[in-house]
Amino acid sequence: MHRMLVGAFALSLLGCGTTGGTGYKSGAEAVILGSEIAGTELTERFDLNGDEKPDVWKVSFISDVDDEKTILRKEIDVNFDGKVDVTKYYDRNGEVEREEMDLDFDSRVDATNVYEEGNLAVREVDTSFDGQVDVWKFYSEGSLVRKERDSNGDGAVDSWEYFKEGTLTRIGSDRDGDGEPEYFEDVVDK
Repeated sequence: MHRMLVGAFALSLLGCGTTGGTGYKSGAEAVILGSEIAGTELTERFDLNGDEKPDVWKVSFISDVDDEKTILRKEIDVNFDGKVDVTKYYDRNGEVEREEMDLDFDSRVDATNVYEEGNLAVREVDTSFDGQVDVWKFYSEGSLVRKERDSNGDGAVDSWEYFKEGTLTRIGSDRDGDGEPEYFEDVVDK
C-alpha cells in the first residue's frame, strides 16, 4: 500500500507545482543549476528542494535551423536520492506520450503510462515488483474500459475485467492456460 501511495505522490508531482509539506518548492522557486548541450540536445538541471543537487532534468531538442527548443523528456528524482524515479517522454507537439515510474525506488520501472492524443490509453503495472508487468489497464477517452491481469506470474493474461462508465460489468477468466478467456460472468448491480 505504501508503495502505491508513493507512486501516486510521484504522479501528482509531474504535471504541476507542488505544495508545502512535500519538500518541493513551487515551480517559481525552483532553481536552475545549469545546462549543457550535446549535439542537438539541451539538458537543463533543476533543484526543487534547495539542496543544490538536481532533482529534475529536462532534455530538449534544439533545431539547427531556428534554435527552437522542443522538449523530449523530463526526468524526476521524487525522493531526492539522486536517482531518476519518473521519466516523462513527449511527442513533437509537447504532449506527454509515455511515463515510466519506479514506484518502490529500486531503480527499475514498475509502471508505465502510454498516452494517445493527450489521453491516457494504457497503464502497465508490476504490482509484485518482480520486474514483470502483471496488470494492464486500457482506457478510452480517460475512462477505464478493461483491465487484464496475470495472476499466477507465468507471463500470460488469465483474468479480464470490463468496465462501462467506471463500473465493473463483466469478468472473464482463462481456465485452460491458453491466454484466452473461456469463462465469463456478468456483474449485476445489486
